[in-house]
This record gives sequence, C-alpha cells and structure tokens, in this order.
Amino acid sequence: MSSDYTVQLLRAAEDDLNEIVTLLCQDNMEAAERFLSKTELGLRELSNHPRKGFVPNEHRLAAGNFRYTIIEGCLILYTMEEEIVLVQRVLPHARKYKQIL
Repeated sequence: MSSDYTVQLLRAAEDDLNEIVTLLCQDNMEAAERFLSKTELGLRELSNHPRKGFVPNEHRLAAGNFRYTIIEGCLILYTMEEEIVLVQRVLPHARKYKQIL
C-alpha cells in the first residue's frame, strides 16, 4: 500500500513556472491557463507515483538523487525526501538545463 507524497516547489521551480506562464500569457491567456492546469494535474499525479520519473544520465544529477519527468513539455527536476517530492526546477525542453544547473 502506498501513501501520497506531498509535492513542494522550491523557489527556483516557482520562478521557472511563473516565467513560463508569463511568457504564455503574452501570446494567449487561455493557453497559459491550460498549461498551468495541466501542470498542476501532472504534479498531483507525481504525488501519487513519485518514482515514475527517470534517473538522469548525467552523473552529477544522478549522484544527487535527482529524478525527472516531463509534464506539458517541461522537464520537471525533483528529489524525494521521506514522503515529500521537492520540485527543484521546471524547465522548458528548449533550455540547456545543464548550463542552468
């Protein structure tokens, strides 16, 4: 029997998400709302299945116990501590995430 994890966005992840939504709002408010709604749904799913994410190939990230999943075209980089999923970053695929981290 598995229990749900609590999902917490760290400040950097919140900033990433706000930046993405702000950019989407400039072009299409409805698209931004859909993106945010689907992202929230994906994060709730992550609380139910936190190990569904993949272990990165990059040694530095794997050594830090990072996992990742893709939600709405964004790379969600997270770690798990006890029963908490800590979302570290929310990065669009186009970004060179190795440079950011």
